[in-house]
Amino acid sequence: MKNYILLLGLILFVSCDRQESVLHNRVLDVAQMLKKEIEVPLSEFSDSIDYVLLETNDSILLHQNAYVFYADNSDLFIRSKQSIFHFDSKGRFLNRIGKMGDGPHEYNVIYNVSVDDVNKRLFLYVGQKKIYVMNYDGQFLYELNLQVMEDVTAAYLINENRILAETRAYSNNGIKVALSLFNMQGECIKKDLVVFGDDLKTDLHMHTMPYMYACQNTVRYMSSFSNMLYGLQNEAVVDSMVFDFKNYQPDRSLIENMNKRNDLLRNYASLVDIQENSNTMFLLVIFREELRGMVVDKNTGITLFSSFIDMPQRGGGVKNDYLYNCNFWPTYMNDNALYSLAPVELIKESLSVSDSFKRKIKDDDNPVLLKILL
Repeated sequence: MKNYILLLGLILFVSCDRQESVLHNRVLDVAQMLKKEIEVPLSEFSDSIDYVLLETNDSILLHQNAYVFYADNSDLFIRSKQSIFHFDSKGRFLNRIGKMGDGPHEYNVIYNVSVDDVNKRLFLYVGQKKIYVMNYDGQFLYELNLQVMEDVTAAYLINENRILAETRAYSNNGIKVALSLFNMQGECIKKDLVVFGDDLKTDLHMHTMPYMYACQNTVRYMSSFSNMLYGLQNEAVVDSMVFDFKNYQPDRSLIENMNKRNDLLRNYASLVDIQENSNTMFLLVIFREELRGMVVDKNTGITLFSSFIDMPQRGGGVKNDYLYNCNFWPTYMNDNALYSLAPVELIKESLSVSDSFKRKIKDDDNPVLLKILL
């Protein structure tokens, strides 16, 4: 990124506190990041911005909380409630992926989605140990049933031939969380790649989900009960990073107990989301009953941003100085760009967006795709 050297020099010059690395020997000092107040504009760690107008008609109206979960130079996939919309890189609507309902190959909920960009397939984990495999055109290809006794919380494609799944076994004696590997016939070929367990009383009132996402050539995984972020390739764990919350780390008795929710939100830090590429990591954390956004440079360990923010769906995030009176937080990122959606009213109010582009937008149009180039 062309502005990285300039940004880091500015940080070192302005504040001694800011030059302290929060990443040492694969341990990220999240507790230290929570204490920082650092705000720099988006342009300081990016190059430019592109706007993409998404096609709008009565059959493809996106919900206000819709978000990008995958993008490349050709395809764009957006999750809107329990629907998946497929656009091309120019914003033209192509098709929907899957359908809600109780009929054959329909679903009531999508727990997570992974993308096979080589074979142009999407893997939708729809619960009950079932994965629906669809092609980019929205055609149902086949159903994959994971053959395992335990409950499956999430499943993610790790390569063309293997599925990674988190399993949980709840009992009166506690919980066992494990990460196992499956082939394309649903057979478990390797169990307990990662294991977490305890003997605390089980309470399912606040059922939690793990973090699973792709970063470069690895799949990242973090249990909601652990502070360890794993990187997996093929059939093995290849790296890991500890998120050190120190005294702000809650145990499972708080995480899954609705009666202790206020204590959890008031006195502890709860990770909400992770977005990551080769150089940068974006974290959302609920801390002291407010949402804090944090950005760290993975190469230097320097905190680029740390501040309480509004919900990204309501415009919270890093100051987007490419747009007037607007912030930005990515819902998907790779090494080339950061992606998010912005309401049309923000685009129309911006002084930096050309009048010719604004004239293309109607008040009831779908949100505009913001692509921040790195």
